[in-house]
Amino acid sequence: MTLDRTDLAHDVTSQSANAASLRAAWENAAADERRYRGLDQTGAVSKSFYDGIRSRAESLHAQLMAADANRRIATDRDDYTVLRADHDGTVLSVFAEAGNVVSAGQQVLTFASAGPLEASVDLPEDMNLPIGSSAIVSDAKSDQIITRAASLRQIAAIEDTATRTVNARYIIPNSPTNLRIGQTLTVTLTSSLSDDMVVPLSAVFDMGSAPGVWIIEPSNKKVAFHPVPLRRVEGSAAVIMPDQRMRDLRASGELQVVAAGVHDLHAGEVVTIAPDQAQMQ
Repeated sequence: MTLDRTDLAHDVTSQSANAASLRAAWENAAADERRYRGLDQTGAVSKSFYDGIRSRAESLHAQLMAADANRRIATDRDDYTVLRADHDGTVLSVFAEAGNVVSAGQQVLTFASAGPLEASVDLPEDMNLPIGSSAIVSDAKSDQIITRAASLRQIAAIEDTATRTVNARYIIPNSPTNLRIGQTLTVTLTSSLSDDMVVPLSAVFDMGSAPGVWIIEPSNKKVAFHPVPLRRVEGSAAVIMPDQRMRDLRASGELQVVAAGVHDLHAGEVVTIAPDQAQMQ
């Protein structure tokens, strides 16, 4: 897309001519300064006369620097009249037609970069999925599965206050050729949802860097703190995403999570399990 560059091209010509004129004047003044410097050192000319010659050369040099900067600005503005993508892709929509007057910062087209396509979906604000979480993507009309290995690339840091949702983008690997940009898709979240664990809210403790839980190692009955993503809070319970060690202990039926007094624990402390306390499954 090209903007009318007539006025900008004239500005480039004007600024370039001004810079060239000042460069010639400065080069002449610099030559005079070098010549009179030697005469000043021998006392052939007065100190005040030489200072005037030197001041003129320095002034012209400063003017030349400003003129060069203005020339570069004019050249950049002229270059901006041609919109160039920095990579291959597809133009999705155009918002300006020939003859329209546009202003700086106005959107004139939407461009999608080439490469794996992405599915955009709005998630509930309390769904704290980690980057890299997987999902199933299927066609919304036919329900045909496109991929079972979509990966969460980005999740918006700011929620939509009207809908209480955040936008998330899933990369669709090996995007099929029949998948169209703008196509309506269904995203089914699968990343570790079956691994989610419900614990008492009192078991979740934030040590300052991230929330986590204290678990009891079955081999020595010592507690260890495990940072875990907090999915959501449901009343007096919290839904967390256990790490691999916690999943292994849960699979073997040995997982025990401390639910009381978590603020007073320190790593490596030995705890006693009350007889009536059940294991976390």
